Amino acid sequence: MRELATNTTDATTRQNATREVGGGGSTATATASATRAGAAGAGADAAADTAATAKGKGGERGFRPDIQGLRAIAVSMVVIYHLRPSLLPGGFAGVDVFFVISGYLITGHLWRGYQRTGSVSLLDFWGRRARRLVPAAALVLLVTWLVARLVAPAPELPVIADQIRASALYFQNWQLASDAVNYLQAQGPATPVQHFWSL
Repeated sequence: MRELATNTTDATTRQNATREVGGGGSTATATASATRAGAAGAGADAAADTAATAKGKGGERGFRPDIQGLRAIAVSMVVIYHLRPSLLPGGFAGVDVFFVISGYLITGHLWRGYQRTGSVSLLDFWGRRARRLVPAAALVLLVTWLVARLVAPAPELPVIADQIRASALYFQNWQLASDAVNYLQAQGPATPVQHFWSL
């Protein structure tokens, strides 16, 4: 509680100092504005402090070894679970951990964009993700299809083609659901793109 009061007081002091140095208005007006900002809660203050802390030396998106370490652990859990399920029976939980971390990072990214511009543009956000992911995904899917045509049995090619198409159009998770694929009880072999659903 003391920390909350200190953060609110610090925010008020920073705003007063900024207004007085700027010379663009009376101290009473600046104090009233700062009080209203403090009354809005420490949530905005804490978010601003978190964003400032996250900036680090590398600019807006500073490297966070703690978050990257958690992501590495989550991915390792999933890899171990897929290679040797008996070593880590609950390794599939790494997917949930990874998604929670991703949600945290995405929320922070959208929040910083909102602080800069006053709005959130999901189209811009998705466009940046598409420019980063689609070229590599398209290459992987193309090479997978070419290799599958060479090595996969002919009866499996239609299923592989359906899943490659679903992966390319980003509805692989729905395709798997309609095919009633259950990871924990799968009888047949996985298709080469079965894990694209996570993208």
